Amino acid sequence: MGERKLNFIFVPPSFGIKNPQMVTLNNVPKWWKFAKTKLKDEFKAQLSDWSLPPVDDDNPYTKADIEYTILRKNGVKIDSDNLAFPYKWLQDLLVENGYLVDDDQTRVVLNPTLLHVEGNVETSVRVEIHLKEKYIMTIDELKATIETLQEDLLKVDTVDGEHMKTASGRVRKALGEIKNAVPELRRALVERDKQ
Repeated sequence: MGERKLNFIFVPPSFGIKNPQMVTLNNVPKWWKFAKTKLKDEFKAQLSDWSLPPVDDDNPYTKADIEYTILRKNGVKIDSDNLAFPYKWLQDLLVENGYLVDDDQTRVVLNPTLLHVEGNVETSVRVEIHLKEKYIMTIDELKATIETLQEDLLKVDTVDGEHMKTASGRVRKALGEIKNAVPELRRALVERDKQ
């Protein structure tokens, strides 16, 4: 239950209708104005629909190791870091879909491009994701978090009515931690009820 591995291959997003071009770091100026948000949303939808299996547990992971390998049908090399945008969008999608709490604890490995790979698509990317360490909060940790949350809520607005951004930031962080821990806390409370 502590780890999960995902493996799949994706086709990098492209832009343009007559002569589609792959979204790479080399052609950012060309596609940036060509609806970056549209490209990103379409790519995420494709991954969600075809590549990412459903989340098997509602308790997200805290860490991930992700390996990317570009697969080229022809012999033309492409630098492995050239697809940084799709890599980042995939990592964001892992958070959005509930696989990860956040992608700030993600270790990324960019393997050298493999040339002359058989297949129907000129360029694809093999992804290997190793999710580690479930987000867990004990009932005692919840109690401590709630006590701190109450103190910070009192500090959000001072006596003279000024808003305290630092206290507000701590409150938002605590709420996020509680949200991520809810599935595990529910299970712990059910177990306590059975005793």
